[in-house]
Amino acid sequence: MRLDQLNLVQRQHLAWRLDHKTACGMLTACQIARLGTEFDSKQVFEVFIWAGKSERSAKIHAGKVERFTLR
Repeated sequence: MRLDQLNLVQRQHLAWRLDHKTACGMLTACQIARLGTEFDSKQVFEVFIWAGKSERSAKIHAGKVERFTLR
């Protein structure tokens, strides 16, 4: 799934997960999760790879972001 296909809650969870599970930092994570950035056309797992995760770990984190909903 591409970043531009995520809803607002999933983008917020992406920013949280990037901040807590990688070393990119909160400001960078928020900038990535915002609409209209150069990351919008990338797949979610590619963002985690960019942030320093292995391919396997990136796909696991991306799946958690894509399936995230509020209860």
